[in-house]
Amino acid sequence: MAELQPEDLQDIQGIVMSGFGPLHCASYVMLRVTNAANARRWLGSIADQITTSEPPPEEVKALNVALTSRGLKNLGLDADTLATFSRPFLEGMTTPHRQRILGDADENGGVREPSAPKNHRPKPTIAKCKATETVSSTSTLASANG
Repeated sequence: MAELQPEDLQDIQGIVMSGFGPLHCASYVMLRVTNAANARRWLGSIADQITTSEPPPEEVKALNVALTSRGLKNLGLDADTLATFSRPFLEGMTTPHRQRILGDADENGGVREPSAPKNHRPKPTIAKCKATETVSSTSTLASANG
C-alpha cells in the first residue's frame, strides 16, 4: 500500500482525517438531483470550498459533501464505475437485510424506528452551538436544477 503523501490531503475530505472535534454544531441539507448538468455545475462551484485534510485555517468551519449511490447515478456516473462501490453503499441502509444488521427490524421482521434517517423525509433541526448561540437549519429536500 502506498504511503499517504502531503499532496494527497487535498483529495481527502477533512472529516475523514480529523473528525472535526472543535466544531460545536452542524447543519445538513439534503438535495435530490433532478437535473444532472445543473447539479454538476453547482458541485463544481463549491468544490474549492470543501474542507480537505490539509492543515486547517485559523477559523474553524467545514463544508463536506456526501452522495448516495442514487445521487451518483443521477449525476451521470456510468454503471461500470458505480458497480465498483461496495454492496452496502449501492443497496442503501433501508433494505430489509441492512435493517436486520442495523437492528432496525424486530424479531418478527417488522420495522422499528430506523437508526439511520430516511433522506426523503428530512425534518427541521435545531443545533446548539457553544453555550449561547443557536443555529436553526431546515433540512430541505430540494432539487439541484438551477
